[in-house]
Amino acid sequence: MAQKPVKPSDSLERPSLEALQKVNEDFIEAVVMEKDQKCTRILRDNVLWAKEICEMENKFGLRPLHAAAAKGITSIVEAIVNTGADVNLRLTKNVKKRLGERVDVFPAGCSALHQACKFGHLDSAKLLVSKGADVNIVDEENKSPIHEAAWQGHANVVQLLVDNGANVNLQDKYLQSPLHKASENGRTDCSRILLDSGADIDAVNNFGRSSMQECAQSYLDTTPVFTMLVERGAKVEHRDQKGTTALHFVARHGQKQRAEVLLKHGADVNVRKNSGKTPMHEAARSGHSSMIRYLHNNGGDVNIQDHPGWSPLHLAAQEGNTQAAEVLIELGANVNAVDASGYTPLHLAVQKNKVGTTKLLVGKGADLTIKDKEENVPKYYAKSDDLLKILNK
Repeated sequence: MAQKPVKPSDSLERPSLEALQKVNEDFIEAVVMEKDQKCTRILRDNVLWAKEICEMENKFGLRPLHAAAAKGITSIVEAIVNTGADVNLRLTKNVKKRLGERVDVFPAGCSALHQACKFGHLDSAKLLVSKGADVNIVDEENKSPIHEAAWQGHANVVQLLVDNGANVNLQDKYLQSPLHKASENGRTDCSRILLDSGADIDAVNNFGRSSMQECAQSYLDTTPVFTMLVERGAKVEHRDQKGTTALHFVARHGQKQRAEVLLKHGADVNVRKNSGKTPMHEAARSGHSSMIRYLHNNGGDVNIQDHPGWSPLHLAAQEGNTQAAEVLIELGANVNAVDASGYTPLHLAVQKNKVGTTKLLVGKGADLTIKDKEENVPKYYAKSDDLLKILNK
């Protein structure tokens, strides 16, 4: 009777590297396509070489365990781990891979636990941790799994990591802590867990900004997190490397509710950054008329000048924020204020060809004859017939 051929996987002879690489490619593709039965069959048919196959990278640099963790297929994660594959293997390069309907980027240096935490796959994360995954392992940007979970808002995963010894104050390449990542993305529950677990509320990133400051300038709905940070003792007068405070940020973005929280907790409404600009300057430059009124009603100075001598009206004029300029004038701004170069708001509006603002300033009594340090009146800078018509009246 003829003997049944022996499969390469059943033989003690090691298959070629090319053969193992092909199995690795097929296995990763099966993981990505969530073909559980095929994954199981591949591991079974290659049992002698399964560990080596699972630790190999495919041609893109992806490993099976990373793919399974990113997909949250806990049964496959477990099967891979049971081959003896190292749960703390990191990718050697950035990998961009389509995972079903989404395209994911696997950062260089990331572990499988990074991926499970990034996508909120609690069961896969639990399994990896129970099998010895390092909760404080970092990728090439020094991000740990808790950075990923905090950024994405996976509170249950953050709690798992904290309970297993994750460093809540670990800073990444940009000195961002997990609290920075959670708060600037509006992740209230994650931020609360981090604070309750000893996160430094005033830790600063490479811009010198605290979590509260990053939260302050976010365009996302971060007001609940912002309020919590302030109420739990974040320094409201903290300055970043440019001397910017949280009130500067919220004024710039017109965030009245956040401004109310800051002023309630003692923020200086006329605080100056390194350039001498106040929150009123920021609101004027960004054209937030309601913020200008709010700051003024709480003691904000509409005529305060920064170090180059610019008043809030200078900034509104230069940016062409006509409505903001009108509100400033209504609140008492000096329409003929002069900066260190001799420029009035009208000089700046004309230089920037802001026709509407120029018309407003002239209508509100701007002096057409004031000369700057170069002995030029505003009309000298007119670039259009529309401006000349206004200035020749």
